[in-house]
Parts: sequence; structure tokens; C-alpha cells
Amino acid sequence: MIRRPPRSTLFPYTTLFRSGKDKLNKLIESLKNIRTLVKNLEPPPKDQIRIIEKKLDKCRNQENNPDSQIYKRKMQEMLNAEEDRSARKYAKIAEQQRLADEQLVGSTKLS
Repeated sequence: MIRRPPRSTLFPYTTLFRSGKDKLNKLIESLKNIRTLVKNLEPPPKDQIRIIEKKLDKCRNQENNPDSQIYKRKMQEMLNAEEDRSARKYAKIAEQQRLADEQLVGSTKLS
């Protein structure tokens, strides 16, 4: 036997369909009010904008800006340091291998 769900579970869905038009009209009215407010605002004076832009420039960290020379120089230094570490590591491994080979050749000569 298949049971039907109680009517109370369908109630929230049916009210959404009934009240949607009212909510939509309120939303449209609110958007119109916001648009009117924005249109009536006067833009700030140019000198005030320049002052704010100067403050923002001081706040910006050029070390994190991929277009800045400071960032590019820092990245290049990091790459060079990584290459130097790799070269030193390779040289150390090569030296250890050479010493091991010399010990192996020396021990075979003695035998």
C-alpha cells in the first residue's frame, strides 16, 4: 500500500507559489529605489579622488604585484637561489660518488 504524504509537508511549497508575485513586486520596487538613490549621488571631487589614490598606492605591496619590477626581481632571485642550491647539491653528490669510486678502486688495487 502506498501512503500519501500528509498535507502539512506540501504547505511550504504551495505558499511559495501564492506569494511569489507580491515578493517580486517588492523586489522590483526596492531596485528602483536603489537606482534612484545612486543616480542622485554626486561624484566626489577630483582632488579628493587623487588624495585617496595616493593613499592606496602607499598601501599596495609592490612585492606581490606580478607586474612590478620589485616582484620580478624577487622571483628571479628566488629562481637563482634554487638553481644554486641544486648545483651545490649535485656537486656534493658527485664528490661523494667520486670518493666512493676512489675507495672502491683503491681497495681493489690492494687486494
